[in-house]
Amino acid sequence: MEFELLECPSSVTYVLVVICQGYDVVDVFHRLCLYTTDPQVRDTLSQTTDLLTDVEHDALVFVHHLESICPHQSFKIAQHLHQQQNR
Repeated sequence: MEFELLECPSSVTYVLVVICQGYDVVDVFHRLCLYTTDPQVRDTLSQTTDLLTDVEHDALVFVHHLESICPHQSFKIAQHLHQQQNR
């Protein structure tokens, strides 16, 4: 599993930091993939590894769909932009 993570150039540094700190790489990347608010990190981890169960993968697909509908994390910003578009 760790070698699959190393195939993605952007994750090499993260893997090395996690290993040097003594953490379980698979566990850290699994938690990061599920709980990060950064869509790029989430997408990279979910595409380059087999960390997720089918249910977790479906949940990330749903989150990705929600983010495509409303790209702003803040409801207030999204509401403000929506109001500006309707003027």
